[in-house]
Amino acid sequence: MLMLLARLDYLLSRLEAESDWLQLTTPSQFIANLPEDYNFEELTSIPDGQAHWMQQPCQDQGYMDWFDFNANDIDLQEFRSEFSKVRNRLMFIQSAIDEALNAEKKRSAERLMSYAEFVFAANQFEFGCVGVKPDWFYRAKSALLTAEAAYYALNPSLSLIRNIIFGT
Repeated sequence: MLMLLARLDYLLSRLEAESDWLQLTTPSQFIANLPEDYNFEELTSIPDGQAHWMQQPCQDQGYMDWFDFNANDIDLQEFRSEFSKVRNRLMFIQSAIDEALNAEKKRSAERLMSYAEFVFAANQFEFGCVGVKPDWFYRAKSALLTAEAAYYALNPSLSLIRNIIFGT
């Protein structure tokens, strides 16, 4: 994540330095420069509801609506539980990386962890959509392989390898 932010900062700095036609501004500066007669709505909350295109597929599977599907689909509950296990392990490894003292090992682990987080997030696309094949969940679990490699980069040891392979 830090690498992504550094790249974004570099890009924005280059755009600002090399472009006379582009001006970077903050949201508050943008709002302050709006004409006085500018009228905009304030969205204080996202309205309740569900996507209309999901209504019929949910009913076709015997659910009243998407909310019923989301609350009661057994597969979705199982996948949500499994996603939580993966997320918890990723968070554990990230906290170990944050606490690492060896800068070189930490940098290597951060790079691996960045990819693991990307894989995990990318494979949650369409989670909770009715009719979607659940193979993305198994791909999301593959984030653990890279995350465990990041953890191993911090503390290479045979016992860690044994734990990964045999779960001991």
